Amino acid sequence: MTDARELIERFNAAWVSGDLQALSACLAADVAYCPNAWDAPATTIRGRDAVTAAFAAQIGRDPSPIGEPSPIREPSPIREPSPIGEPSPIREPSSGGGPVLDSPPGEGPALGAVWVSGDRVVCEWQWPPADDGTVLRGLDLYRVRDGLIVVKDVFGKITAR
Repeated sequence: MTDARELIERFNAAWVSGDLQALSACLAADVAYCPNAWDAPATTIRGRDAVTAAFAAQIGRDPSPIGEPSPIREPSPIREPSPIGEPSPIREPSSGGGPVLDSPPGEGPALGAVWVSGDRVVCEWQWPPADDGTVLRGLDLYRVRDGLIVVKDVFGKITAR
């Protein structure tokens, strides 16, 4: 059985790299995904194929066929730490939980620490500041069963910097 932390860290790495096939492989057939709702009631997307298609739209990839390169956007690599004295795209969180993977500005959220309790997993994330200085940040709450993600629920808010 796959460790819940390892599963979510593998999922996050696939998200950062834009690997739709690897994302899909982390999902149970009956997965439920509830993205954050900004100005309407939240909806729930059900089933691996529908959730994979939703993820494809969010990361700028063509969902069919899964695993083929997309002409929409090439995945951005996880960057190596910068030399001492320069800002590092990979940093340690202040309260444990594993390394934080920062995405290049404008290319996606910085994925934060991962916390696990039984079959529940929480992961922090934060987008780079918008032009007006506001920041979109939040948490993903996962439920894991038999080594696969069965629920991904997103909670976010926009804050002043």
